[in-house]
Amino acid sequence: MSTISSTAVDNIKRIVDAAVANPTKDLPGASVVVVNRRGDLLIDYAAGLQGLEPGANPLKSNAVYWLASCTKLAVAALALVAVEEGKIFLDDSKQIEKLCPELRSIPILESIDKETGKIVLVPKTKKITLRMLLTHTAGFSYTHLNPKLAAYGRIFGINEGTGLDSSVLMPLISEPGTRFSYGVGVDWAANAITRAYNRTLDDLIQEKLFVPIGIKDTTFIPNKDMKDRTVTVSFRKNDGTLVPTPRLKHRAQAEDPTYAASGYQYGGSGLYTTPPEFSKLFATLLNGGVSPYTNTRVLSQASVDEMFTNQIPDWPDFGRQYPMTSCIPAVANSLPEIFHQPGNPPQGWGLTFFLNLVPLSTGRRAYSAYWCGISNLYYWIDREAGIAAFVSAQILPFSDEKMIRFVDKVEREIYKGLQEKPKL
Repeated sequence: MSTISSTAVDNIKRIVDAAVANPTKDLPGASVVVVNRRGDLLIDYAAGLQGLEPGANPLKSNAVYWLASCTKLAVAALALVAVEEGKIFLDDSKQIEKLCPELRSIPILESIDKETGKIVLVPKTKKITLRMLLTHTAGFSYTHLNPKLAAYGRIFGINEGTGLDSSVLMPLISEPGTRFSYGVGVDWAANAITRAYNRTLDDLIQEKLFVPIGIKDTTFIPNKDMKDRTVTVSFRKNDGTLVPTPRLKHRAQAEDPTYAASGYQYGGSGLYTTPPEFSKLFATLLNGGVSPYTNTRVLSQASVDEMFTNQIPDWPDFGRQYPMTSCIPAVANSLPEIFHQPGNPPQGWGLTFFLNLVPLSTGRRAYSAYWCGISNLYYWIDREAGIAAFVSAQILPFSDEKMIRFVDKVEREIYKGLQEKPKL
């Protein structure tokens, strides 16, 4: 069973402390959690502040984070539960169109004239499947990642943060199944799943995933106690300093609980959690679909393996071909590559996450899952090494340079201290 040396744990704590020593120039606060397949928390450390507002509380391990796109992992697991229960299928486009008739004739946004604002939409010729929605190959994007879609959103007053279900009803930017394009596909996957069960996403994910695993304090609708513990998002200005930002206007954070619960539950970005609680999902996946906390099987080994299978082997350079170019700099920095790897080895994508198909210089093993959230949260799940890590902050824009360097230091120290390589 994998463990981490006490020396490495102490070193990681020092790295965290140093990273948050100057909260307005470096990181306001940060959390590091590492878990093994037995569910042991090898590291659970938080330091710094819960935000940059005057009188902000010290950051604790039970602080609540907006998960942003790390939410997608939980929805992928829920999707496989639904597949196992026969409620939905990965490759049945007719079923997806029946559950989501909006996708039957959703058009492709070909162009928007900058001078006249004339919009040209063309019909798609290919059908959409659940697998496409979970692998970002259905043709969707995000308004902050595609200039045409951003212009479309401005014209019609649509963006993904309104808390309205119409906010994900945007045209495609490409034919389904023809390229990788990061976007709202997982939200549509969640729509299909919830309609198959005729349940809300939060109710369904609690019953099918979180309660059986033993995950608490994780929801699309945080209660008052969770709201009080929520880390606020800071913004890094062009001069490199950080300032507090108003609490993000997510409907889920509204003071009126009825209003908060009435909003659209974003399957691609809407969860709130604490890092130790969310790491229980990592441990369950490391353990082949069996929760080490309750001894309950939530997924078969075959379903877990499917999640970690490269779903787009014909596009080994997708992360280099389709960079994440931000058209809203206040939200995200542009990435020339989705995940830089020296030597340009083949890249892979599982069900909602990046797969490094070769080992990394940090020590991370091949075929590890990796993904992140726009507010600078990063996780990886290394099945060969038997560990998973979650390194969290709440900073905009995405891909903060100081956070990236911090995550790299933490990861290298984790693997330097890794002991007892497990058997698969």
